[in-house]
Amino acid sequence: MKRAGTSSSRGPPARKRQRQIPEIGAPSEYDLLTPQSNPSSSAWSSRPATLRAVPSLVTLSINAFAANLVTLHQKDPESIRYLLKLVPETLLMRLWSALRREQPTVLSHGFIVANFIRGGEIVLTGELPGVDTHTLRAVSELGQGLLKLELSGLAKVSDNVFALVIKDAVNLGSLVLRGSTKAGVKTAAAISKCKTLKTLNLNYTSVPSTSLVPIFLECLNLEVVKLAAIPKLNPHSIASIMQDVLEGAKRRPTATVQPLQNVKSLKLRLTGVNDASLLTLISHTPNLTTLDVSFTAVHGFASLNSLADWPHLQKISVTACPLRSFMWLTEPTIISNLRTLNLGAIAENGSVTLTDDLLEHISALPSPASLENLSLVGNSKLGAREAPLHDFISKIGRTCKRLNLGGIPNLSTRHLHGLVSEDGSVPNIIALNLSNTSIDDDAADFISACRHLETLELANTKITRDGAFAILNACPELVNLDLTSCRGIRVTDRRRFFEVWEEEFQRVDQQEEDPEDDKPSTGRRRMRFDR
Repeated sequence: MKRAGTSSSRGPPARKRQRQIPEIGAPSEYDLLTPQSNPSSSAWSSRPATLRAVPSLVTLSINAFAANLVTLHQKDPESIRYLLKLVPETLLMRLWSALRREQPTVLSHGFIVANFIRGGEIVLTGELPGVDTHTLRAVSELGQGLLKLELSGLAKVSDNVFALVIKDAVNLGSLVLRGSTKAGVKTAAAISKCKTLKTLNLNYTSVPSTSLVPIFLECLNLEVVKLAAIPKLNPHSIASIMQDVLEGAKRRPTATVQPLQNVKSLKLRLTGVNDASLLTLISHTPNLTTLDVSFTAVHGFASLNSLADWPHLQKISVTACPLRSFMWLTEPTIISNLRTLNLGAIAENGSVTLTDDLLEHISALPSPASLENLSLVGNSKLGAREAPLHDFISKIGRTCKRLNLGGIPNLSTRHLHGLVSEDGSVPNIIALNLSNTSIDDDAADFISACRHLETLELANTKITRDGAFAILNACPELVNLDLTSCRGIRVTDRRRFFEVWEEEFQRVDQQEEDPEDDKPSTGRRRMRFDR
């Protein structure tokens, strides 16, 4: 009696299909892949940036080739293969960057290996469906010729494969494995052989904290170390790591450089670091300029207040840290050279600690002339009183290039008056985030003062079509606009708002040229557009 679910026994049994391992650059794998869609719920609208100068012929050629790759390859694939072989290494990465930007979903394994696995720099990311284990094995053949390598977001690639690629690349100066979650112990062991390494990004990998010891001991030229979300990087493991590193350094008395001595940028985001362990680490990094401890247990009493001993600091990120002390913000040695300050969602035990009173105190301090990037995102207690946030924007915010005030529910139009100066000077802001705030169309006049604005985020605000039109009229350099969940704007218009604005401009312009054709008003507000 035949079991349920079994097939008929007629005929010989079907042979099990064996997976064919593609030959590197084989014609059968050379064909372009079918583009894959990448749906998103966000409603970003964009347009090309205004040209400030005529692009070079090389730039125009690269952009044109990248935009028309599919058509060109279909018409004459042999010529495309031949011409790509002629591209010099000095231009190869520029062309590859353009292709990844314009055609990420149509680049197959064979196409990539045949044309772009050469030279001293390789960039492969998880956004490229054609990248697989075989692609990385081809990269491993470059060996000592590799100088810069990025293998980011490759979550399906194993630890063994990453180790294979890196083990012979002993001349690497830069290695980025961000988001390649299976990179682990074997990968770390291979990295420790790259003694010329200056930049190491292990963000969101599975490299255990104990594997950092040989890397710190062997890679003495490290300047950038990124360890976001490294497993089990906590006070106990940090103490153990530094003890092992110091003991290892003592066994090399003739060494002219100590471990971590050259580190300038340190990222410990989303780790278990606290004040004491942070001090343990940075006490060995005298040249530190960038520090990111966002989403950690750093309170700020001991660690941040001691940052005056690092006079070259240019960036501090403490987003979502349970800060209890802000005295370090009053230290001129710390503030004077800062270019980036991220103070987003500062809270302890669910209670927001960055308040209007503290903001008022910060505004009274000498304004840091070098500050370019400032984030107060998610500090929900700000804006309860008008003056503190208004004055902060007026004195500090408008002088920055990038200002993030998103996620402050109390922020309304009245606070943005600080963007307008009495002397008529234009704010320096080129990127402004006001998402998830209470602003409405009345804010358009103040936002319009930012004539150099390039990116504006207005998601989930009360801005309507008229307010957004007014901003576009006043900000000719604006090229990126986020209107996600703006109910005052039709869903179908949010992603193509620049086109909608241009169509309305042409309609109004036509009406002004042909006044006899004007129809009676329907009650909708008519706007004039000045380019």
